[in-house]
Amino acid sequence: MIQTLRLIPTEYLFFYYSQRKAHENQLRAGASRGEELERMNADLFQRLGDADDGESLAIYRGYLQQRNASYMRIEGQAESAFSVEQELCDPFETATGYHRIAVDVMTALVAGLTRKVVVNCKNAGAIEDLDSDDVVEVPCDIDQNGARPQRTGRLPDSVRGLVQAVKAYERTTIQAAISGSGALAQLAMLEYPIIGQWEFSGTAKSLA
Repeated sequence: MIQTLRLIPTEYLFFYYSQRKAHENQLRAGASRGEELERMNADLFQRLGDADDGESLAIYRGYLQQRNASYMRIEGQAESAFSVEQELCDPFETATGYHRIAVDVMTALVAGLTRKVVVNCKNAGAIEDLDSDDVVEVPCDIDQNGARPQRTGRLPDSVRGLVQAVKAYERTTIQAAISGSGALAQLAMLEYPIIGQWEFSGTAKSLA
């Protein structure tokens, strides 16, 4: 697939390019990633509430190791986060992770040093095929003045349609949330590539 696309897709594209496999694995596992993270978070907060200061960091480190080791296991292999072995590496020593990105961003904002970090920001013309006020995840130059997205030009033909369809779904979802419109919620589900069927999208309207 990489050779055909001539692109390196992020792991999230698994849900679009292998929809049936991801859905079947979730059914076999009996839970979604979100449901398992909810259980992990509840357990984390309970353990932190009972711990003293000396134990808290070790508890959080173990939580991150379990969370990282189980990433994409449900969707890719139908394996539960509670059945996989924890990673042995220290999550605070790795080069990536939300905590690392947060520190890099905060450092750039206050230290007067420009850093290049991939973050979510207003498009502002970085990707020519999207609206200026769309939120995009792109490399940004970050300093005390904020984040400035680097221009990437147009999207490749092979992925342009998917990205634009997801953005249309996001815009309509925002409009539905602001207005409370069930009709717009149904339209958003119809626009979403993973659903894209009127009968299924009607569930969203009834819930709204």
